[in-house]
Amino acid sequence: MTFHKYTVQLQDKLTRMGYRVGSIDGVAGPKTEKALRAFLVVNGNKFRTFAGPVLTVAGHARAAYRKHVEKAVIRPESPWFAHAVNQLGVSEYAGDEHNPTILGWFEKIASPWFVTDETPWCAAFVGAMLEDAGIDSTKSARARSYENWGDECGELPGSVAVLSRGNNPKQGHVGFVVAVDEADGMVCLLGGNQGDAVSMDWFPLRRVVTCRWPTGCARPENAVSMSATGDEPTTD
Repeated sequence: MTFHKYTVQLQDKLTRMGYRVGSIDGVAGPKTEKALRAFLVVNGNKFRTFAGPVLTVAGHARAAYRKHVEKAVIRPESPWFAHAVNQLGVSEYAGDEHNPTILGWFEKIASPWFVTDETPWCAAFVGAMLEDAGIDSTKSARARSYENWGDECGELPGSVAVLSRGNNPKQGHVGFVVAVDEADGMVCLLGGNQGDAVSMDWFPLRRVVTCRWPTGCARPENAVSMSATGDEPTTD
């Protein structure tokens, strides 16, 4: 029962920070573990950022850490990614109202004719974050418009990943790479319109069409090797 209680707290905290855990049900399943993994990557693989009683879930957290974070990529330090992190949790409004923040992102990519937050807005989010960092976006609301933008770079943390959607070459999804799990063949993206919100979520690597980096901007190190025992979670 105690494990259930603290897992619920963990799931609730991750959800409120913009990570998708599935149902807040106290069951530490694959979605909860992947959300926890994304949180760890973004926060430098430290458990100290958990506050209060949530730390007592360290037993489960340690298992997830050992299983998933041995080769986690470092947190991107790119300015556009920093802007994106600050938008975690921004979501569509229910009913007939529309979130003005999302509509403002359409304006930043010179597409002010989109006036509802039900319009697919993943590309608007990516474009707005780039524009906020002083980098020219494609100024398009199409995810696949980033297919030839910038330079090819592989799945670097902070890069713009273009994903396919079904068999239609004109449809897709776009977001910023956070982490890559080669063993499971998954990539974690920080993106908009993921569950109707700005969130962290995992997608199959096979869907990645290309990853792009702004031309002329310095690239980070590709990855850092994390020891499963060298940086143990702590409860103090």
